[in-house]
Amino acid sequence: MFQIDCKSIRTTLADKHLKIAKAEVELIAKQAKIISNGIMAEFDTKDLKIIAVPNNIEELSEIKSYMSQVPNEIEKLGVEINKCTDIYDMLNEFQYAFE
Repeated sequence: MFQIDCKSIRTTLADKHLKIAKAEVELIAKQAKIISNGIMAEFDTKDLKIIAVPNNIEELSEIKSYMSQVPNEIEKLGVEINKCTDIYDMLNEFQYAFE
């Protein structure tokens, strides 16, 4: 009779699995950061348009018109915000250390 020692193979496979899992979590975190930065850029753009100082009545009317459209645009961003929140919740479950 003979005995085969698979402990080293099992350890190697477990280490590879752990590295792959960590890499996947890092990739998901990078994607979430890209999405959240895009959302922040959208809000910054909206903010800059709203706080712009009008030079005449036409520019003031444009700003007022734009401000009336902002809630609809934010509602459209809500889908992306929810998606990003779900990703961050999942990363939180994996105890990802946010930078």
